[in-house]
Amino acid sequence: MAARGCPGCRPGCRIARPRWRRPAGPSDERRAAARALAQAHGRDLQSIGVTVNLAPVLDLRRGRPPDPLDFQSLIAQRAISGDPEMVAEVAATYARGLADGGVRPTARHLPGLGRAQSDTHHFRAVIGESREVLEATD
Repeated sequence: MAARGCPGCRPGCRIARPRWRRPAGPSDERRAAARALAQAHGRDLQSIGVTVNLAPVLDLRRGRPPDPLDFQSLIAQRAISGDPEMVAEVAATYARGLADGGVRPTARHLPGLGRAQSDTHHFRAVIGESREVLEATD
């Protein structure tokens, strides 16, 4: 069984989505917080038979207002940070923590998707940036 980690993903699900807020503080504190959160989440998921979690989200948080038609992807709320180095650091640590908790991580929402102008569950993804910009910033 796999978990997506979002509210309402399964009727009657007892597992709360991890509450990771914008990382702050020194790098070692961010890593410790991410690992502890992931270990707890992994143990909780494993306790109900989940063996794979579709997390962490690797896309970057963008500094733009939320799309009013984005009902499901909500990348801006789920992305770790707008800083690619911080995303890599925290996501790798979170993935190790999930594994420590007995659940396999699956990296998802790779950089670039957060630039789509609408919810990809309902609309075609359109990313207006050039390949050069994506490679330099994402």
